[in-house]
Amino acid sequence: MTENPDKFFIDTNILVYAHDRGDQAKQLISERLVLSGVENNTAVISTQVINEWFVTITKKIKTPLSVKVAREEVVLLRALEIVELSYEMILLSIDLQASNKISFWDSLIVSAAQVSECHTLYSEDMQDGQKIGSLKIVNPYLHLDDFLR
Repeated sequence: MTENPDKFFIDTNILVYAHDRGDQAKQLISERLVLSGVENNTAVISTQVINEWFVTITKKIKTPLSVKVAREEVVLLRALEIVELSYEMILLSIDLQASNKISFWDSLIVSAAQVSECHTLYSEDMQDGQKIGSLKIVNPYLHLDDFLR
């Protein structure tokens, strides 16, 4: 696989906001991130992200999507690079959890981003600016000027 310095990983919350009309600013930023990743072939998600997104978007937001519509959206997510979680990634995640004091679920996201050679992880849930190895965590909602141009 050729390394792409612009490659980035999208955490579940970014995908949720792209479909949730509850916060228009976050929705716009999220949509731009996802569309940019599709257009430039630089966005990556994992099977974990798809699973979490599906549950959240159909059950946990104010105006949930129907299962039928959410399934159609899952099919569209094939436009992104999708990392399948492996046994080795689970072991790596356990180590990342301990060494970086992050939740196990977040460590699975980080390990998927690292395995896919991403340099940036967009997430609202993790610490903005934190570096884990060569991976930098960015909360796009704290950098509005960069994303609303």
